[in-house]
Amino acid sequence: MFERNTQFLNQLYDHQTWLAVFPSRTSSANNHLVAESAGQFIAAAAFPCFAKSDRWRRQSAEMIAKQAFAQTFASGLNRELATDYHGMVLELFLGAAIEGELTEHSFGSAVWGRIRAMIDALAAIVDSTGHPPRQGDGDDGIGLLLDGPGYQRWNALLATGSRLFGSLPWWPDVAHEDIRTVLWTRGVSVCVDAEPRPAARPSLFADAGHVYLRSYASGEEIWCRCDHGPHGFRSIA
Repeated sequence: MFERNTQFLNQLYDHQTWLAVFPSRTSSANNHLVAESAGQFIAAAAFPCFAKSDRWRRQSAEMIAKQAFAQTFASGLNRELATDYHGMVLELFLGAAIEGELTEHSFGSAVWGRIRAMIDALAAIVDSTGHPPRQGDGDDGIGLLLDGPGYQRWNALLATGSRLFGSLPWWPDVAHEDIRTVLWTRGVSVCVDAEPRPAARPSLFADAGHVYLRSYASGEEIWCRCDHGPHGFRSIA
């Protein structure tokens, strides 16, 4: 058991102490802060081994709940407006929120509603191959990787969303093949706020300044993303 391994406990304590003392600030208080808070919360919730564990869990939970709204437009798109970061931040929110459900420290329906909005936004912007636009920075960051190199990240996220929230009629077809989805959604039931989900596939994300134009002439997709809004998140824009 990890809890009986002195080396593991020392490493866990040192990592959590570092995260508590040196959180990302100013221009790095974006996806870096989400990753730190998610790691802190998951560690404290899964391994409440120390006198400070409860405080670390509560503080990181408060930060995650705050950042779920600060870093996400109401339409569901990530405010950095970088596709890979949308995926990574969504994975981090999912990992933390699922751990919260499993350890009876739920983030509540409002945070789950914002996560669902991110899933629906992803479903809206992927093309006919299941890939979103290649926009903005990308550093190959992944919230949790359990599958082999051949897995399709975006399909995996939609598969997780489909199991947690149900897919909508306009969603693309989703294959439930990835290991992470199976492990993440087993035995997890979430309560989401009553915000309505899009009745049809959105083409306008006004708060993010994005419009998606599509045509299916001759059975082939012609696809265009128009960007007429903010660029980036706070001081990193």
